Amino acid sequence: METLSITKAQGRSISNYRRMGIDIDLLDEDIVKITQSCILNGYILNQKELVERAKEVFPDAKVIPLVYSLDVATIDLEWIESKMNEFGIKRNDIIKQMALDKSTLSSMFNGDRGLTKSQRAAFYFYFLTYELNRDFRRSEDQGFYEANSFNVDRQFSELFNEAIRIITHGTNRVIKSIRIEGDAIRIDIIERNNSMEYIGGLTLPIAETYQMFKANDLKNYLNGAIVLYK
Repeated sequence: METLSITKAQGRSISNYRRMGIDIDLLDEDIVKITQSCILNGYILNQKELVERAKEVFPDAKVIPLVYSLDVATIDLEWIESKMNEFGIKRNDIIKQMALDKSTLSSMFNGDRGLTKSQRAAFYFYFLTYELNRDFRRSEDQGFYEANSFNVDRQFSELFNEAIRIITHGTNRVIKSIRIEGDAIRIDIIERNNSMEYIGGLTLPIAETYQMFKANDLKNYLNGAIVLYK
């Protein structure tokens, strides 16, 4: 079987998008399939947005977009109750915020009435909203900090400062926050262009990002990973 060739830049972009839950596959010399396989940072792309991103990597290719498809089989009562405990949500909150009557909700939790696919999906996106609100409030509380004042090793201070310079230099981008979350670096971005405002973010594995920094390839790595949304 003949192996289809791609450039180094295209390969790097494909890898960066994969880390953000977007898979790009070259099916033929002029046919590309792009799939959002998971949701990171709450961003869900429609077909048009997926096509635009694929065209950035393969400008002349025909694009087959596959939007994110939620596996509702994983959304059950145990999952719902765990999310309620995580966010401190009571049944009365759900009744009011999801426009459910008390008897319907009671029947769900008692097992008298099974969850439909649409109800499972509604619960998923309901709790996703709480997750995004929590993360946004955390970033608001933390605010933007200068990397050299953050309590991290010197190597990460240098990495953060270089990342800020690359992302903002010669652009209308502003760094809203930059922080370490577990084994990843999280960077939140705002970009203003005329009357439009775009927001976006990067979640980058620390080890791989630092390797790119040491190899003087951080600019290409970051620019290929930035995704902005209206």
